[in-house]
Amino acid sequence: MHRITVTLLLTNFNRIVAACMCVVCTSSLAQTSFVTTCQALVTVVDAQASQKIRIETFQLNIQRTENDDLIVRMQGETHIEFFYATQPSVLSEQKIRRMSADITNQQWRFQYQHVMPQKIERVQLSLNPITGAVQYSQVNNQQQTVHAHGLCELPLQGKEAFIEAHSRITSP
Repeated sequence: MHRITVTLLLTNFNRIVAACMCVVCTSSLAQTSFVTTCQALVTVVDAQASQKIRIETFQLNIQRTENDDLIVRMQGETHIEFFYATQPSVLSEQKIRRMSADITNQQWRFQYQHVMPQKIERVQLSLNPITGAVQYSQVNNQQQTVHAHGLCELPLQGKEAFIEAHSRITSP
């Protein structure tokens, strides 16, 4: 009796593990993600005009979903934060307004307004996927300005997938 119970438990456990693996594999195939490390010289000027300069490392993450939707995120250690998505509903969820994007093979330019409680930020990002050069600017209504100039590691992971998917999404 004891041996049968153990065998049944192991069989059920194996089935559960197999089902979990199927879910994980299906999820990973549904979305492609590329991550590139970047580094920039960041200058922060506050309302009192005091200036802080530091080197900041951050990740550039490009995701393409199974529907060919695109999401680009940049998250720094302290001040650099950027978000782009081709789906308006995703931008709305993130409280992003007035998104404009100018994307070519040699220069990606983004500009938007991030509306949060007590704070509104205007964010600009320019990225050259050929050289890895990145420029970032953020100005908020609390009189703080952030500027960053730096480089992303090359080859920029996912740039071909990004350009291809973006051209399919935005072409008439």
